[in-house]
Amino acid sequence: MTRLTRSVLAVVLATGAVALPGAAAQAAPTACDANSQWINSWSSKTTSNVITHASGVVIAKGSTATRTESASEQTTLTAGVSFSTTAKVGVSLPIAELGAEVGTTLSASGSKTSTSAVSVATTFTNSGTYIVFRGYRSATGYFSGGKCSSNGQTITKVSGRAYSYSKVPYSGAVWCKETGVTGFKAAAKKFCD
Repeated sequence: MTRLTRSVLAVVLATGAVALPGAAAQAAPTACDANSQWINSWSSKTTSNVITHASGVVIAKGSTATRTESASEQTTLTAGVSFSTTAKVGVSLPIAELGAEVGTTLSASGSKTSTSAVSVATTFTNSGTYIVFRGYRSATGYFSGGKCSSNGQTITKVSGRAYSYSKVPYSGAVWCKETGVTGFKAAAKKFCD
């Protein structure tokens, strides 16, 4: 046995391992894609038609026409995310996912509806009292998901509540004597009382 062979054998016996020439170190397997974030599920999702602006308008007989009226603020809608865990994901993710769940493009977190009166252009076809209005589709839901560490080794659970409203408003007018109305008109007609 040569001196070199004896030296290598001594290292193997002492350490239990030997690095072979050309052998590459293998990276540890990852548990997830580094820095990725996701939402797994939703619960208690609700949507509703909310009238944020409304005003009564009396149309005299013979004066029906298309015109613009002012609708006063009745309530304010906001958009945001509240987390029930210490870990968080980017707030745009739950808002976007909630919008996909309810089939509506939602306003970004931090948005709110106008607190001032708004102008509503509509056509009045009958005499009597109308409610001119602006409304939005509101949505809220509770989510659970997770986020991956920067090295791809650790998954942290994330949960919370997201709430928002449609980016596009619905504006119009409802005649207070009209029957069988649905959707935003039905919500606005409550202001006739």
